[in-house]
Amino acid sequence: MAKVLNVLLVDVGREMREELRAVVDGLTSLIQSKISYRPKEEFGLAIYGSEGTFNELNTENEEAGESGQYEHIYKMFDILVPDVSRLRKVQELPDLQGDVPGDYLDAITVGNDILMKTKRTGVTKRRLVLVTNFKGEVEIDDDFVNSLLEHMKLHQIALEVLDVDAPDTDDAHAATRAANRRVLEGMVNELGEGSVCHTLAEALAEDLMGTVKTVGPTTLFRGDLVLGEAMRLPVWMYKKTCAEKFPTLKKYSSMLAADDPDATHQVKRETVYRSTTNPDDDEVPPEGRVGAYRFGKQRVPIPPEIEAVLSYQVAKGYELVGFTARANIPRHYFLK
Repeated sequence: MAKVLNVLLVDVGREMREELRAVVDGLTSLIQSKISYRPKEEFGLAIYGSEGTFNELNTENEEAGESGQYEHIYKMFDILVPDVSRLRKVQELPDLQGDVPGDYLDAITVGNDILMKTKRTGVTKRRLVLVTNFKGEVEIDDDFVNSLLEHMKLHQIALEVLDVDAPDTDDAHAATRAANRRVLEGMVNELGEGSVCHTLAEALAEDLMGTVKTVGPTTLFRGDLVLGEAMRLPVWMYKKTCAEKFPTLKKYSSMLAADDPDATHQVKRETVYRSTTNPDDDEVPPEGRVGAYRFGKQRVPIPPEIEAVLSYQVAKGYELVGFTARANIPRHYFLK
């Protein structure tokens, strides 16, 4: 099951018109790296500042007779393992841009609601990732901000703020950017460990750095280097480099619904041994089975104890037996 739950909150308001394409490209690279190298992270996506509205908090308030709450926030998809269909949803963001300023405080509230309504076992981290350029004008209510922080601290929800890193050449938005940055940086500092405020480019660079898997050195050989009859040196040998491997493919079952968050879709294989003479009898237990080698048209059974005696036994080690001229060694030996 998932270990990390993320909700991406992307500002698509009118002030993001120039930067939205760069945001789409950055998020696409970010999610692709998660698919390849962090399969235990799941993502949900919600946009704010959009023309349309679709989120459960808005629906619940409408049903309670309180209209106008959490508008212009559209949940694109629930928290699931990212795949190609989710990447296509990200590509649709420029078409959903609104003509209203994005309210990031309402968006954070909706993101918290999505996280709390997503039930998973073994979750180690919940995180909101807010992507904005800080240009949207937002009415700041200190009491509302404090209540948000209390909720996030209680449920250990981290906040990561990604600045689109728009140049501060627009004096008309300088004060708004400074005010919004001050509020969000204050929230990040208040939440503490796990929360951070940096640029989208920095976040992308850090995540792509993580695609190079860091592993501890593993010895290829531990033993003695024998130099003649009088000297033995204990040595450890390590690989100089190790090639990165793609994640292994696994069998996938389509019998369950694709949108079921609790479905693992794993395919398990079980092997049952039965007698060829009486296939309808019970399963043959391990003590009733023995390996065999083909010899002509027959199979010769070899018990494990006989196979152990016949197997080639050799002690690991390196021994210097002598020296010879380089000319005596075939050149292709030096190609490795």
